[in-house]
Amino acid sequence: MIRMIVLLSVTLIWSNMKALASVNIEYKGDDSTFVQYAKTILNQRLAVLSDAKTETNLTISFNVSENFSRLGNEGYALDVKEGNVVISASKGQGVLYGSIAFIEWIMRNTSPYLIDSNQIDIDFYVQLGQAADFLNNLPAYSIESKPFYNLRGMQCANFALGVADLIDTDKADKFACMVSNLPGGFKTSADEWKKTCDWLARHKMNFLSNWPYS
Repeated sequence: MIRMIVLLSVTLIWSNMKALASVNIEYKGDDSTFVQYAKTILNQRLAVLSDAKTETNLTISFNVSENFSRLGNEGYALDVKEGNVVISASKGQGVLYGSIAFIEWIMRNTSPYLIDSNQIDIDFYVQLGQAADFLNNLPAYSIESKPFYNLRGMQCANFALGVADLIDTDKADKFACMVSNLPGGFKTSADEWKKTCDWLARHKMNFLSNWPYS
């Protein structure tokens, strides 16, 4: 099986999501590609968890250092104290996963739904402003985590994602769409694959396979 590394696209899509100008975040530290993606997720999700009436001020620091090599390439350390959030890792991937873990921690502590908190992940439904008070009074919290498995991903059966001609965007207008089967519609398919890759990245997965077509 040929494993395809998940690519991070610039578009994140969550239903029922609106930008609310209520969260003021000061970012410090690393600004690599993975960290920029993490910022996008933080900005969008925290805006929904807060509300338009309550001003929230956070300082989020990204610390990428070989001092955290014990956590591997994708592990992270998360430390929260009095409105200051420090996400540390040896690589940018770890910062991304640490940022997602921070949001999930907030969601688990503020969900109005009667459900096992362990079932709440980054895409779980939230009510607008459900964490407004929590964000302004963040309790102390500290955790280190790293993936148990080096490879974590999804297999998509019967899609020719690995055929070179089909993923050559320079020729995209010449090929049929894998979703609609319409000539010249491959760009629509590419957008669908980007959404899939976004979903995988948000759920801490790192490869996408389409065996046996790869």
